[in-house]
Amino acid sequence: MKKNKNFLVSTAINEDFAYILNITANLFWKRLYYIYNYKKLFLNHLRDEYNALKCAFPEVEFIPEARIKSKSSYNSKINKILSSGTFRDIYDIFGNRYIVLSVNGSKNEDDIIPILYKMKDFLSYSSKDSINIENRFKDYIAHPSKVAYQSLHISRLHFPKNHASYQSETQLRSYNMHCNASFGPFGHINFYKKRIPGITNVPELFEYVFDSNGVCIEVREKSKENAFNDFFGIQYI
Repeated sequence: MKKNKNFLVSTAINEDFAYILNITANLFWKRLYYIYNYKKLFLNHLRDEYNALKCAFPEVEFIPEARIKSKSSYNSKINKILSSGTFRDIYDIFGNRYIVLSVNGSKNEDDIIPILYKMKDFLSYSSKDSINIENRFKDYIAHPSKVAYQSLHISRLHFPKNHASYQSETQLRSYNMHCNASFGPFGHINFYKKRIPGITNVPELFEYVFDSNGVCIEVREKSKENAFNDFFGIQYI
């Protein structure tokens, strides 16, 4: 009798299992596909977006951050999706953040919060090369999470020239919100994400390079040492 070399054909599986298997495979490959095909495009996007924001909001002092989701964090998210029994896509393989320090010199939250919403609208609707994914907007400022996490999250679909589209997530928050998320006793990072040197994978972090006029000329990968220092908050040895 001729043996069938195709495991999926020769093994009896139901449609639900086949669907889950297909979804899992697609999600696992998606991160690698994004890194291989879109990383350079994403870095150029970050450079142009920063410069556009500085022109649109000259009165705002802010810090940009960006990363590619680490393999361990990504795999953990896939496992949560599978255990929930409901498929959903992963939009934040590419992620960036703008942390607002002051508006016209004021560090008052009452002055900063309205600007966060204006920056959100600018990023969501001003670009001809991307569209906002409306049902993905998360307003954790008006509706903080259970651990008092505050931030605005937007997801966008980007359409680079001569390439298929890709997704990214952007967060906007004040410096106080960022400190609470990063270092507060019930902060988002401390509550949800364990950072253990030697065990937790460091995401691929990026740094912004500026000219003498404050114009961003490049966004590039951080060195392994700098990425470790920034992610764990301790010196790389």
